[in-house]
Amino acid sequence: MANSLYIRQNDPNILKCLVAQRELYARAKLWAYVPMTSAIVLSVFTLCRESLRGISDWTSASVFGATILVWILMLAGEFCVSQLRKRAARLQQFIDREIFQDAFTSDQLSRWRDVPLKGEIAKEISIGACERATDIQRVQNWYSDYSALSSQEAVLRCQKENIRWDFKLRVIMAITIGLGLITFFILVVVGVWDEKVSKAIAILSAGAGVCSYLFRLLVRICNDLFNLSKLNIIEGSIEEALENDVMIGAQLLEAQDLIYESRSNCVLVPEWLYRMSLNSRQNTENAVARAHESFIGRGVTDA
Repeated sequence: MANSLYIRQNDPNILKCLVAQRELYARAKLWAYVPMTSAIVLSVFTLCRESLRGISDWTSASVFGATILVWILMLAGEFCVSQLRKRAARLQQFIDREIFQDAFTSDQLSRWRDVPLKGEIAKEISIGACERATDIQRVQNWYSDYSALSSQEAVLRCQKENIRWDFKLRVIMAITIGLGLITFFILVVVGVWDEKVSKAIAILSAGAGVCSYLFRLLVRICNDLFNLSKLNIIEGSIEEALENDVMIGAQLLEAQDLIYESRSNCVLVPEWLYRMSLNSRQNTENAVARAHESFIGRGVTDA
């Protein structure tokens, strides 16, 4: 049975790691606003450059210099997001390995990808404020209660829970960005309607930056959704193997590698969007877990 999994996730050290992981993602999400803000500022500078014909060379050079500076800030923001997201994903790898260890052999545990060393974990915990009771309370019972199932089936259900969370949040984000892109495009079209050609070109040039950023972001989210869909298919095949009493430790490890890859590269969901759907998503996951309470493990407890 997976009682140890459910208990181990509330170990004090694991909870501190979860708080540190959440703080890393929170910092990454703050940095993620830099590219978006930069795209808007670049659009404003473009509009200024197009509309201020005949201005002095000094003013023109200032606008150009500011544009270059904003581009540098955009690249710096994307770099910081990438680094913080990777650190958070690696910390989650350690957490999952510790929680899921009963479902794997020692050899399989040794082959988990990019698990941070103890010194790195201690550093991440020391950087964040991981002792606050309110923060600790928020991350308790990180995974739903699958203690009635075998260890390997519990890990499978936890992995599927991860995928469902990520998929649903990114669907909401894709819809939000898609609506924002359409709205902004309409505003740009309305803005150039009945305007002189020179001013219309200036408005279109300014709006192109934001539209391009939103479109690229939407494409990335769609790619994330595609990868998560493939992951869900893989988990389905693992579930079929489990039903046939096949040892699934190796397949779970392969799926975990793909989950880690997704965490390391996926578009981050803004905190406000995450919190807006938190309660409804958690209620859904609790209902899924309750649906499995009447089942006992299918006899596969060791890798």
